[in-house]
Amino acid sequence: MKKRLGDILLARGVVDSLQLQSALAYQRKWGVALGQVVVDQRFCTAEAVLSALAAQSGVEAVDLDACPLDASLSRLIPCKVAEAHRVVPLRLEGQGAREVLVVALAAPASLATLDVVKSVSGKPRVVPRLATDAALGRAIGRLYRGEPATPRRRPGMESFSLPEWDESMPLVAGTSLAELTDLLAPEPVREPARRADSADLPMLAP
Repeated sequence: MKKRLGDILLARGVVDSLQLQSALAYQRKWGVALGQVVVDQRFCTAEAVLSALAAQSGVEAVDLDACPLDASLSRLIPCKVAEAHRVVPLRLEGQGAREVLVVALAAPASLATLDVVKSVSGKPRVVPRLATDAALGRAIGRLYRGEPATPRRRPGMESFSLPEWDESMPLVAGTSLAELTDLLAPEPVREPARRADSADLPMLAP
């Protein structure tokens, strides 16, 4: 009998019993997948859930950000299909009737997605590999839209969105927070210097 995802995460020490009970209660109430709940609640990383899903299903996981993508394989799976079913072609293995198309797709692996890939690619055999949804989105951008590869992110940072650094703001090395506040504070309005009168006469009231 297949082990439940929660039991695998608990046995691996990824979550504790209290976190698992909380995640299961949330899942029952809102109908969200358990793997998504534990990531959204910051109980563990998306990579830890992906590894547990791979152990549960027997389907190998793959780090798409570290995988080179073959642009020639994009002809086998159209961009619209890749985006709709969250699938990316990785490589072809074997030759002739034994040729196999290896693809990365979102966990858990869907038989319906594999059937679609077989239909559009014309390949008799399709072998899945599991990847996170965020990594699939980046891979689709690189393969089909020519987007540059993004820097590798630290595990667990998939769900965080940090603001971009404003390049117009000068970066002052070795400056304390108080000094930087002074640097960025608006300049005080200075009154124009009064021109000294040669006769040193008192100024007339308006």
